[in-house]
Amino acid sequence: MTILIVGAGLSGISLARFLQKDFLLVEKESDFGGLTRSVSTSGFTFDYAGHFLHWRSPLIFSLAQKILRDDFQVVLRHSAIYEFDRYIPFPFQANLEFLPPDIHRICQAGLPSKQPARSTARSFSEWAKRNFGPGIFRYFLRPYNEKLWKINLDKLSAEWCPRFIPALRGKNKEGYNPQFIYPQRGGIFSLTKNLAKKIKIHTSCAVDKINWQKKYALLSSGQKIYYHYLVNTSPLPDFLNRFIDLPQAVRQAGQKLKANVVYCLNLGTEKVPFDWHWLYFPEKKYPFYRLGVYSNIAPAMAPAGQSSIYIEWSRRPEEKFDYRQQETIVGKILKQKKIIGPVLVRQWLKINPGYVIYDFYRRPALKIIEKFLTENRIFSLGRYGKWQYSFMEEDILGAKKLAELLNHARD
Repeated sequence: MTILIVGAGLSGISLARFLQKDFLLVEKESDFGGLTRSVSTSGFTFDYAGHFLHWRSPLIFSLAQKILRDDFQVVLRHSAIYEFDRYIPFPFQANLEFLPPDIHRICQAGLPSKQPARSTARSFSEWAKRNFGPGIFRYFLRPYNEKLWKINLDKLSAEWCPRFIPALRGKNKEGYNPQFIYPQRGGIFSLTKNLAKKIKIHTSCAVDKINWQKKYALLSSGQKIYYHYLVNTSPLPDFLNRFIDLPQAVRQAGQKLKANVVYCLNLGTEKVPFDWHWLYFPEKKYPFYRLGVYSNIAPAMAPAGQSSIYIEWSRRPEEKFDYRQQETIVGKILKQKKIIGPVLVRQWLKINPGYVIYDFYRRPALKIIEKFLTENRIFSLGRYGKWQYSFMEEDILGAKKLAELLNHARD
């Protein structure tokens, strides 16, 4: 029995680790890890934007302890919003007293008197106003999410919101990520690398074509691989484009799946003058939406007395991005605000796809695609395989659940 796994990122590697049957794990890139890779230069280490292991499951906590050993650490989140020329601790809605007095009054006056019942709001705009009031929507939730998603917020579905946006009251007041696991050395790739130990991964090996009717895949190496089960962890629209004679309804559904593109500037600088882990920038005068400091989480990510920083922009796929112009703008702004000092190292990364867009076409399209895949012994895993906004724990547990299913499947 052969299980063909497409993509050796976190989900593909996790599936391989939990499988007890024969598998072939292929990765088109020259190295494994996907977006949970890390890169090092001149003593600085950077990830592919911020990747932190937020956990709820004891299994994930124990697994991380086991594979990271001496590099294991639990970190209490220390993040803020930089707005009105001041640092407002995150979550915004729980720290209104840090706002300028007039803005504080507006946000406070608009708060709902009680937590709304299970919301039937369809759009993000409606959900945010109903749960937090017009003031918080105006000064944080709208400007920040317009920057991040690059879509009209009336056309953005609210289905992702309850899991990812901290509630105004109750047990989810601090959000899903008040603490996280992050390696002391080597960046997030230390986790992925140790998870992948003893797993055979065929790198520089892409799947070019898939014949779903005869159940074989053509690899870039020229091999024809017959499979019993096919598991995808690569971006779902790209995966569907490799199918021979894909049904028209499925192909059309795949074309409706959208995502933005994230541009990440990694900077090695003199030590930053604050200890925040990451900062959100909702105001329009800042072209980027987030800045994080790896070395404030794990000091070994930068040489002594220096900082390892990442800054993120979002764009629609059709939009042009001028790297030099944006780097010049961000340098001037952050130095003027005394957020960063002299730059010693710089490196750009392009993440495409970036964030999956939760528009109103996504869910109906996924239903069509998932039905076709399931009927043909094909599974799709992970953030991009399932075309969702997910966190690392969810991807690992999803891989474990599928592995258990396949381990008990008949040959």
